[in-house]
Amino acid sequence: MKSGNVTFNLKNDGQVTHSLEIENVNGQDKELEGDVSPGSDGTLTVDLKPGKYEFYCPIDSHKQMGMTGEITVK
Repeated sequence: MKSGNVTFNLKNDGQVTHSLEIENVNGQDKELEGDVSPGSDGTLTVDLKPGKYEFYCPIDSHKQMGMTGEITVK
């Protein structure tokens, strides 16, 4: 993925509410405003510098259940 403004589109096709958080974006964690209920969607735009970023669902224990990933920006 190239550095700069990146938009993440979250579409919740599941049965429970989710969200999206990206850690350490220019020294701060960035999260969708509000949660994404089933059948809804949300958008998060962040300015990513080169590096690796962890993302996950910050609701309840979703992160511990494996709803995580990593983004590499060049």
